[in-house]
Amino acid sequence: MSKQSSISDIRTQYSQKNLLETEALSNAINQFELWWSEALKAELTEVNAMTLATAFADGTPDARIVLLKDFSKSGFTFFTNYDSRKGQELSQNPKACLVFFGKS
Repeated sequence: MSKQSSISDIRTQYSQKNLLETEALSNAINQFELWWSEALKAELTEVNAMTLATAFADGTPDARIVLLKDFSKSGFTFFTNYDSRKGQELSQNPKACLVFFGKS
């Protein structure tokens, strides 16, 4: 990045597809399965990398990159040590968020 550039000038245009709420599948896992299939076909780099966001019981957020190992109608599978910070957070507050970012 040159000295003339600013962070706000950095932008990649993402306009290949739109997602309209009226076109989304009613079952979130089925929708993910569709996106997963498209991501595999597009040969995205590190397609199974995801951001896992958790929070301690007091609401303090924490996020890190983990690898998706599997998914099914029951949910998403990733590995962790139950004694790790992430494991402790999930034990205290089982609500979490996954974010996938794919770049070809």
